[in-house]
Amino acid sequence: MKTLIMKCHESRTDPMEEILEQRNTPRADTKRSPAEMMMNRKLRTMVPSRVKAEPRCESRVNRKKSVKNGSIKKRTINQK
Repeated sequence: MKTLIMKCHESRTDPMEEILEQRNTPRADTKRSPAEMMMNRKLRTMVPSRVKAEPRCESRVNRKKSVKNGSIKKRTINQK
């Protein structure tokens, strides 16, 4: 991180943009970026990404259909 900021200072570029790009770079072990894991979505940057973000939860439409069919029961306030 320190070398990144020093390089930005030498090249007179904005260090915040470079830090954002570093945080948006996917990790090899998780295949997701740290920003994506924290925010639960892809952040917008100038660099295009090759990997599409995978939805972590099902869409509201599919959930409503499942509730209507009875495969998922609605939760009430007192239920855990």
